[in-house]
Amino acid sequence: MISDFLEISGIDKRRFSIALEWLGSCSGCEIAILNIGEALVPLITEALDIVHAPVLMDHKYFGQTGEGVTLTIPDAVVGIVTGGVSNEEHVEVLEEMREKCQILIALGTCATHGGLPALMNEKGFRGGLEDIF
Repeated sequence: MISDFLEISGIDKRRFSIALEWLGSCSGCEIAILNIGEALVPLITEALDIVHAPVLMDHKYFGQTGEGVTLTIPDAVVGIVTGGVSNEEHVEVLEEMREKCQILIALGTCATHGGLPALMNEKGFRGGLEDIF
């Protein structure tokens, strides 16, 4: 599917930009990506321009010193979002990712179904704590 999109849109298949966003999650999906191992190195060095990845690099949403007034995420061909949407900031970040990425992929159970944090929705925070402790 991605290769078809790249061909139709005229994007260079050999190298394209990617944005990774980490919402409310445990970082298990990011670890799974890194567990690809040595095969990941040529992919990153030869095929991908990582333009946004807060879990891997420092990127301030409102400028390096907070001088910006609007949230900014660079444009990318592919965006990958992990983690569940837990608050208004996550909604804003997700909407910015949708606007800036030509393809947006939800990776992992938290991003697609809410994951373990969504289990708290039924019981509420206090009820969840009582069950756990």
